[in-house]
Amino acid sequence: GSLYRVNLSDKNYKIVSGAYQFGGLDGIASYKNGLLVSSNPTGELYAIVGDKRILVEKFEKGLADISVNDQVLHIPFIFDGRVSAYRIHGMEQK
Repeated sequence: GSLYRVNLSDKNYKIVSGAYQFGGLDGIASYKNGLLVSSNPTGELYAIVGDKRILVEKFEKGLADISVNDQVLHIPFIFDGRVSAYRIHGMEQK
């Protein structure tokens, strides 16, 4: 699938160019001037900045919905029943 940006006032939408035909997206979180998105089937975490898609890290399969609080990324792993937290700057485990 692809990711779209929706304007709620006028209901117009457009594709996020860095997320066109992206695949099995599961989680999405806004961070600074871009987005962090996770792929459950592959365990990959990407940053979408402008029209670029950047692989941030590859985790085990089952990477689910993600959230960001300050500079901490919270990642649930649905197959393991656990949640991990990582500092976004260097992705060091917290």
